[in-house]
Amino acid sequence: MVIRDAVERDLPEIVYIYNDAIPGRLATADTVPVTVETRALLANAVDAAPRLALKTLLGFVFGHNEPSLRLFGEFRFQRWALLPRVAELDGIERDLLIVGRRIVV
Repeated sequence: MVIRDAVERDLPEIVYIYNDAIPGRLATADTVPVTVETRALLANAVDAAPRLALKTLLGFVFGHNEPSLRLFGEFRFQRWALLPRVAELDGIERDLLIVGRRIVV
């Protein structure tokens, strides 16, 4: 077995694997498939914020969605609020976290 870090050319296969997990409702709260382009949206939003004179960016993420929470963390978002058990997915009450990042203009 060969273990290596993923590279950009691996992204389509990673997205395929991720989307394959959506129907099981265990690994993600997404209900529709994502695309390779949706991996780039957060980076674009952070980069565009100063040009658009935005001072605060917010994200709303289910508390059990660790991959998304890690992604926001990589972009220096912090956990700002917890809304406990505010959503029900497949009969399970879920927390919603609000993450935020102040942008220096």
